[in-house]
Amino acid sequence: MRWCGLLKAQNLLPWGKFDICGPLADGHRNRCFKVVQADRFFVAKTTRRSNAALKWLGPVQEFAQRAGFRIPALIKSRYGNLSENGWTLEPFLQGRAARQSEIRQFMPMLCQFHQFGKNHIQRPTFASAKELLFQTVSGDIDLDNMPEEIVKKCRDAWERLPNVTACTVHADFGSANILVMDGQAPALIDWDECRVDTPVFDLDADKGAIISSARLAWEIACCWHVEPRRAKKLAVKL
Repeated sequence: MRWCGLLKAQNLLPWGKFDICGPLADGHRNRCFKVVQADRFFVAKTTRRSNAALKWLGPVQEFAQRAGFRIPALIKSRYGNLSENGWTLEPFLQGRAARQSEIRQFMPMLCQFHQFGKNHIQRPTFASAKELLFQTVSGDIDLDNMPEEIVKKCRDAWERLPNVTACTVHADFGSANILVMDGQAPALIDWDECRVDTPVFDLDADKGAIISSARLAWEIACCWHVEPRRAKKLAVKL
């Protein structure tokens, strides 16, 4: 079966021949499809990241595996690349989305992941919140092309963050991205925003006003160019 939406079978030819099962619940900025090859399921996902930024995820996801998480490691194409024509391919991991009440039990694993990632090099084309006090680009963020008053509010929020040792952060650690399954370790998916930053970006926003404001500012800056309507709605809360 060929899906008639955004993904076509020829998009995945660098990895081989696949049948497209249909779309999965998308993130805010990427499209995801479940695909199958020889009775094995995979996830095809759009990406704006460079191959260097995707390659950086390899050792970082190994940190997460050492901490106890299942990881959907990206699969190289036949040409040795992790992305082809704006698409990536990764294994489909089984499990249901974790309940909010279950997240606390995974915090020791998350802290171990942070510990393994202390002093790790920054992801190519990314910067931490503290670095964005002086730099202007990180992932989807481009502060040079945002209104000055919004940039000032974002930087004010990031400047208030505590000065702690930076480490690798998943940066979207929440119930939607943690999959649980009886008898298996929890799976941690959607590594698109992963970078080196202060560990508070993996904590619940309700841990305090400073964390909440910093995370809101990051989401606004990330969305400003790719989801401008959403970013402007969020900006009134900053």
